[in-house]
Amino acid sequence: MLVFLLLSLTKYISIADGGFVYANNGESDEFNLYMTNSASVLDELFAKRSYNKNHPPIFVPMPKNFSASKTRRMKIEFTLNYVKLFDLDAEKQMFSSRLEIQMKWRDPRLTWNETQFGGVTSVLTTSDMIWIADAGISSAKTLDVVSGLAAQTVQIYSNGTISMTTAYYAETACPIYANVFPFDSQNCSIEILSLSLETEWISMEASFLNLPGQLVGNGEWDVVNASAVLFPPGLTEVMQIVTFLIIIKRVPNFYVYVIALPCFILTVLSIIGMFWTPNTKKEQLTKLSIGLTSLVSITVLMGMLADAIPKTQN
Repeated sequence: MLVFLLLSLTKYISIADGGFVYANNGESDEFNLYMTNSASVLDELFAKRSYNKNHPPIFVPMPKNFSASKTRRMKIEFTLNYVKLFDLDAEKQMFSSRLEIQMKWRDPRLTWNETQFGGVTSVLTTSDMIWIADAGISSAKTLDVVSGLAAQTVQIYSNGTISMTTAYYAETACPIYANVFPFDSQNCSIEILSLSLETEWISMEASFLNLPGQLVGNGEWDVVNASAVLFPPGLTEVMQIVTFLIIIKRVPNFYVYVIALPCFILTVLSIIGMFWTPNTKKEQLTKLSIGLTSLVSITVLMGMLADAIPKTQN
């Protein structure tokens, strides 16, 4: 009964204001009530307030000694949600992956009173409607946004917090250390910074939610761990760089079972075949054939190994 009265009241108010009421569309009353109220929120934020997305919500007169100011810097939070490893090119030392990074910041112009809009706590809109913090991946040779839409979906909360998750295909530099090949692990980093926003205007934070299924490798590499660090740590007046460290470990099965184990077996068999029996004149040709055959086989396997070993000074 209470829901019916609220729907009726909202309907009359919306008709009086010239708004659209979601009703008689086959959906639940709860859904229609939310759609009506969230539409009112969007109308309030972007129509009635004359919101200008080209005007950053940043306190530009912030002094260099920002810790002494009463005005807080804008805080931008980065969270690494997903990593899918495509390839690690040892020769070019390039790390190819799909990343999902969530970015959060607060725009005080996009706040509203929840009680005035039917208890709506958050709304969805597109990224072309709002100002977006200028910060992104800086260490990539190739960087593409994985999205079929011209604008991304963002979520705006009643306190002005904006959440935007972006999926990237990135090729980033990753130094390779192969001194314990094929049982090696590599540390690859994804660096994020802002080139246009000064450090006295913004502060950056980073985190990684270690949940099952977030780290996905390929047939040769396993993504075993990831972490987030801020460099330099603490307050700085030079530059802030958010770094996601991704630790990957090589799966050595191919090199063990296809190269190392056959080489070992061939070596043992050739030694047994050549030196197990007495060295008589009539068996010399047979032993020579065994030795040459083993040598050719091992040479082929060593060639495969040479092609697989990373060609780096490390």
